[in-house]
Amino acid sequence: MKIRSLFSTRRIPRSFEPIIRDINSREDQASQLTDQDLRSGRYNFRRRLHEGATFDDLLPESFALVREASKRTLNLRHYDVQLAGGIALHRGTIAEMETGEGKTLVATLAAYLNGLNGQGVHVVTVNDYLAARDAQWMGPIYEALGMSVGVVDSTTTGPDRYKAYRADITYCTSRELGFDYLRDNLARQAVLSRAEELPFSEVLLGEKPDPAAAAQRSHHFAIVDEVDSVLIDQARTPMVISGMERESEKRPIYLKADELAGTFQRGRDYKILSKERRIELSDEGKKRAGREGIDSGIKLGRHERWSDYLIRALAVRYVYKRDVNYAVIEGRLVLIDETTGRLMPGRTLPDGLHQAIQTREGLRITAETRSRARVVFQQYFRRYTKLAGMTGTAQSSAAEFRHIYHLPIVSLPTHRPLHRTALPDAVYRCRKDKWRAICEEIEKKHLIGQPVLVGTYSVDASEQLAEMLRRRSLDPAVLNAKNHTAEAEIIARAGQRGRITIATNMAGRGVDIVLGEGVNSRGGLHIIGAERADDRRIDNQLAGRCGRHGEPGSYQYIVSLQDDLVRMLIPAKKKASNIRRKTRALRGRPVPATMVNGFFESIQRRITRYYYQVRQNLMQREDWLNKAWSGMYGYGRPKAGPQQGGF
Repeated sequence: MKIRSLFSTRRIPRSFEPIIRDINSREDQASQLTDQDLRSGRYNFRRRLHEGATFDDLLPESFALVREASKRTLNLRHYDVQLAGGIALHRGTIAEMETGEGKTLVATLAAYLNGLNGQGVHVVTVNDYLAARDAQWMGPIYEALGMSVGVVDSTTTGPDRYKAYRADITYCTSRELGFDYLRDNLARQAVLSRAEELPFSEVLLGEKPDPAAAAQRSHHFAIVDEVDSVLIDQARTPMVISGMERESEKRPIYLKADELAGTFQRGRDYKILSKERRIELSDEGKKRAGREGIDSGIKLGRHERWSDYLIRALAVRYVYKRDVNYAVIEGRLVLIDETTGRLMPGRTLPDGLHQAIQTREGLRITAETRSRARVVFQQYFRRYTKLAGMTGTAQSSAAEFRHIYHLPIVSLPTHRPLHRTALPDAVYRCRKDKWRAICEEIEKKHLIGQPVLVGTYSVDASEQLAEMLRRRSLDPAVLNAKNHTAEAEIIARAGQRGRITIATNMAGRGVDIVLGEGVNSRGGLHIIGAERADDRRIDNQLAGRCGRHGEPGSYQYIVSLQDDLVRMLIPAKKKASNIRRKTRALRGRPVPATMVNGFFESIQRRITRYYYQVRQNLMQREDWLNKAWSGMYGYGRPKAGPQQGGF
């Protein structure tokens, strides 16, 4: 059956239509301009802004110039839907556009217009590859318009960062932005602490220290690509800069805690809170931890307790999983972003958890760290005078976007009608039956030459499935945190005839999948979801990898009642157990839909509400700390003003 997409019933907002007609009426005039006229246009716009014109006054003419520059440099012409997306971004809203609709090109419209005042525009992406790619890809448009472009990613050096932030348009990742903000604040504090040693004239004039230490300038306007991934998924944990404490030999403590954890009994000594992802010791467990820790003869610090070390050791055994939450690469512990499946080098877990994992994995135990500066995503992005975003899946988080970031959503139609087929979920009793069904489905599609992309939820699952397929004489391409350097190449080839690609759910997001010759007649790209995510929005993002640009495509989720999502909630585990008991005789066949109708959706709704509360609590706690700091020291982080624009 064909999916009836919401985008097919949406239309461009009425208030945008006269603006789009005005832009289109200027297209012939823009085509008569010389290349020099395009470059000098920014000086005319800046003069008019100085004389009292507003950005809205300049919008039609500036958008027409951007489209003309795009046609001349990239041979790409902005469609009316893309013009509408640019208007939505300029008005400080989220432009919800289906995947494959050219959001990267849309951003150039609002970025150019809002960069005319010389205060700089940040175009924020989810990873280094996309930041560099988009800057290089869109760079010729800006250069043709006389605008400078910079890139900030994890490889950018200090002086280059300073230069990149002073460009008219800066492409950057969300985490680099946040950490540069923290580093700048630390640098300013260091200068203030040395103020008494500086000549009075330098303090008065605010002489800047090393340029690399104070990179960012004003927070004028940010366009966040994949805004739900950045402002929702990544906002569960704060960005923290840690400093090394003095070396302390705690290896015996961690080793003893790991040894004791193996002797503790679930139910009697501790319980696992799956949804909160933490361990809770019983009263008996706390007493036992203290008693056996003291008997070991190992002394703790003044404010340390054995129960805390036991909680970490138990969490490492039963909550944090290798190749799901972290990976061991060349003898080093590297965390994995659970939402994207990408590695996060340089990131560490707080409160001794990192050291507990290193102990469990037999790695060298690094020194513990203490926080020197921190900021949560909600605080940082609310600093911008104007904030906008783009994504294909925003409506499910509309309340959070509006409440936390004051961001309304404008849902736009597709340029061409969607031809995406949604197949009903196939739910199996156990994981073994699920993986067998997935392999059989892949074989069927492979025989007719239809490319298949399988989304898994962990590195471990992707490698297990790949091995099962190899035993069936199939040769899948695997994309996960361990080989992320080949991400663009693997995803770009995923649409070729007969291709089998296995990837963590979010890997390759932002990279277009081009269908090979003859694939359209075979049904286009077929997506298989091997597990439901904890948020329906992430499932929709995986499904959005197919059926792009009006091409055919299909997707189906093949899941089991033993998946991790079910295990996160005790009521869900009990219901799943009852269903499995009643369907014992199915022998590898899927569970009847009537027995599981709405089951996974109800789990996702409860978990989504829980994570929303976690993010709210985190933001409220940080706001309280900021107020307390301001009260004690007389200064603090200034609050961002209200969002500009809207309609």
